[in-house]
Amino acid sequence: MSFSYKNRVALYLPFIMIASLFLTISLSGFVLFTLFDLFLDRVTGSGLSPFLNFALSVPVGIALIGLLSALYFRSRPFLLGDDTGLTVRKGWRTHRFSWQEIQSITYVMKKEHPLIRRRGILDKPYFEYLFINSSDQKSLSLEITYIEGGRGPLLQVLGTHIKNIEIDDRTK
Repeated sequence: MSFSYKNRVALYLPFIMIASLFLTISLSGFVLFTLFDLFLDRVTGSGLSPFLNFALSVPVGIALIGLLSALYFRSRPFLLGDDTGLTVRKGWRTHRFSWQEIQSITYVMKKEHPLIRRRGILDKPYFEYLFINSSDQKSLSLEITYIEGGRGPLLQVLGTHIKNIEIDDRTK
């Protein structure tokens, strides 16, 4: 039985909106300065420095990379499981555990006060984490606060493969 979980799409919307806005502003600035360069080249015979054109294209590249990475992480599941083991994608890294390697999984609810509160659909007074402890003493923490489907089905599916699942509630 295989399964996959990913974060809610709404989690990435602020990043996508900010990157889109930055891309729009930087792209319009790049186009305006290119048109200004063409105008100067036609009128005076010498345009702006090529280095200035390169310097103006850097913000466009940064915004494009930010937008594409947010879209990529939004669509990709970060927790995958099958009959052989568990795959955890955390950022750009991928960790693979066989079911025999995993000694225990601890589900932790922590009450934290972030600097920036996400309002609306993503506003929760606590954060949820999974701590995966393997036999080679490698421990991995994974935030699952905004996972699609909720924590109940995830813990139920993990409980079919791992008998040692601990629950730690630190919200009190």
